[in-house]
Amino acid sequence: VCSSDLIGLLLVAFTSNAQKPRYIKSDKYEGVIFAKYCWKTSKIAKNPYIPTDKEIATMEKKISASIGFLLSDFTKKQNEVFHGSCDIVKNLPKYKRQYYGYRDKGERIIFVQFYLIVSKKWKESMYPTEKGGCNEFELKYSINKDMLYNFFTDLSPE
Repeated sequence: VCSSDLIGLLLVAFTSNAQKPRYIKSDKYEGVIFAKYCWKTSKIAKNPYIPTDKEIATMEKKISASIGFLLSDFTKKQNEVFHGSCDIVKNLPKYKRQYYGYRDKGERIIFVQFYLIVSKKWKESMYPTEKGGCNEFELKYSINKDMLYNFFTDLSPE
C-alpha cells in the first residue's frame, strides 16, 4: 500500500464517520444531531453546519425556559385553541429530538424536530413531522442571536 492510498483510505474513513448521526442525551433531553438533511433539494440542506454539544445544551436551556411562551404565542397567531390532550410544557423532557444545523447568510441555525412517539429508526435518519399536535412540533434556534423562532405544530384535532 503506497502512502497516497493510505491517506485516501483515512480520508474516506474520516468523512464517512463524520457524516453519521451523533446521539446526545442529558437528564432533560435526548436527541440525535444529523450532518445531512433528509430533503437534499431543500435550501437548508445546501449549507450544513454540525452543532456542538455545548450549542445544543445552550439551546435546550432556552427551550425549557421559553416553550410555554412559544406555544402560547403560536396559538394566538394561528387564532386557534390548542386541541391536544397533552401538555407540551410538562412533557418536554419526554420528547425525542432530531437536530440539524445549517448556515444562512452567515448565521448558524439549528432546526429541531420534537417527537413524543418515535419510529425504531429515529436515530438513523431524519423524518418529517406529520401528526403535529401533542405528538410533534418543530422550531429553529439562531446560535448567533441566541433566539428561538419558527415554532410550529399542527393544531388540527387529532
